[in-house]
Amino acid sequence: MADIPTLLANYDALVGVALGAGLTYGFSALSRRHQEAREDKTRWYQARLQAYSEFSRVLLEQERLIRKTERKQEDIRDIILSLQSAGGMIRLVGSTEVLVAFTTLLQASDADRVQFFGAVAEFEEAARKDLGHPSP
Repeated sequence: MADIPTLLANYDALVGVALGAGLTYGFSALSRRHQEAREDKTRWYQARLQAYSEFSRVLLEQERLIRKTERKQEDIRDIILSLQSAGGMIRLVGSTEVLVAFTTLLQASDADRVQFFGAVAEFEEAARKDLGHPSP
């Protein structure tokens, strides 16, 4: 049978090893969660940036086609499909403020040109704010 001092000395060592392993695991898990959160934030930022950029590109392309005197039916169909695709991405990843500006923009597309370009500026401002970029 082991004597009490030897048993207590071994017990302290076992508690120290267990405590060290538990703390190492806990801090590793915490660090991993923070890293995953940063990576998720980066992925969502990239998705929003891509959606807003694509939508802005299509808007400019639409404006260029409207200014042309000869409009090809095929070009107009391609622009509509691109707008629908870009709009779908914005509905998925856009913030509430961007979605409000996006809806206003869609409603203003049937209005006069001044109101439409005002809605475009409002959308771009909301997108910049959502991405954390300062206004020009």
